[in-house]
Amino acid sequence: MAKPHDDDHESQKRILELEREITKLHAMIGEVAQASAIENVLTNGFDALAAQLQPLRDLRPVRKEIPEQDAAALRKTLTALRRPSWRGSRFELEPQNDRTGDRRLGRGLAS
Repeated sequence: MAKPHDDDHESQKRILELEREITKLHAMIGEVAQASAIENVLTNGFDALAAQLQPLRDLRPVRKEIPEQDAAALRKTLTALRRPSWRGSRFELEPQNDRTGDRRLGRGLAS
């Protein structure tokens, strides 16, 4: 049979363990509450900001369709910018030997 003194000691150990667990739980609940509060502040802040910016929607420019002739010219320009044609340019893309034996691209390039 266990002595009464041992039971008291075991009870005190168990109480200390439970108190530590309660302290940890309080800390975790505080972190969750704090995270929720931050989320609410951010959400409300963005809602308030969106409400303040709402009148600016009326200030955007009126958009109208580009005439087909202008749209075709724009498409042609964009295509040319993506894939430039070097035909007829003053640069040749063939390696050329100069007097020093260096192989450089093109005659029109700066030395």
